[in-house]
Amino acid sequence: MSDEAPVSDEAREDEARESAPRDQGAVGGPDLVVSSETGAGAQRARDAGSGPDLVVDALGRHCPLPIIDLAKRFGEVPVGGTVELLADDPAAPADVAAWCRLRKQELLGARDLPTGTGQAFQIRRKS
Repeated sequence: MSDEAPVSDEAREDEARESAPRDQGAVGGPDLVVSSETGAGAQRARDAGSGPDLVVDALGRHCPLPIIDLAKRFGEVPVGGTVELLADDPAAPADVAAWCRLRKQELLGARDLPTGTGQAFQIRRKS
């Protein structure tokens, strides 16, 4: 028998998030995912599903905090860039859709997190 405790799906997701390349600067903070591509190449890479420009982790935060977190960080992404909001608040699907509609941004979709404890919303900045 091993003395090591089993690793939960949540711990694996946290580890994957922490191992992604990130900008540790004061402006972007630790959640800004850095892409080495710019311009049209970056847009094609994003369209091909290479990942968001910015991940906003609002897991464990309740309405209206996930939307406030999204709004505060959204300007860090260039027009055409994508943001992924991680949220487990039951109101998040309706709140994110309404925020995108009111702000004229594009809600690309949502997927369930592997842990089954929330969703990841993909949003493209249009303006």
